[in-house]
Amino acid sequence: MKSTAANVKVEIQNLTLENGLLIDNVTLTGKNLEYDPISQRINVPEPGKLVAQLSAASVYRFLETNPPENVKDLDVMLGEGVIVVTAKVQSLISVGIEATGKLVAANGAMIEFLPTSVRVAGFGAPSRLVESVLSQINPLLDLSDLPIPITVTSIEVRPDGITIAADAGPF
Repeated sequence: MKSTAANVKVEIQNLTLENGLLIDNVTLTGKNLEYDPISQRINVPEPGKLVAQLSAASVYRFLETNPPENVKDLDVMLGEGVIVVTAKVQSLISVGIEATGKLVAANGAMIEFLPTSVRVAGFGAPSRLVESVLSQINPLLDLSDLPIPITVTSIEVRPDGITIAADAGPF
């Protein structure tokens, strides 16, 4: 005989992903959970919601320990809806770069940095250089390896952290 629950809410604190990123809080909600004691399987046939919260400290710690290749002196500042990145990019020579942009969902479970302005050595950046740097850093986060399928629906950036909302499942 299967057991059922009309509503399910799971909260996980301090989830460390395989890449070392600490997600401070994850909340997963769903409806119509079924548990089969014979197979010991849980099934949530309807899509649910996932909300992941990363503190600014978690973001900064991750970037310090996992800087993008060919990027040095990386400094990231979270603002209201934007991220400001300053760094030195090593190509043929080391060049100072400042980029302001936002985080966007890509391919369902990926999060990428989309610049709204880029300055290299104080001047507007050539599109070829911007594309080269973006290809090295994007996706910033790939959540396709989570144990349940998700589709990112929104990303909110604030000075104190980042909140990611997604449709989850069914699982």
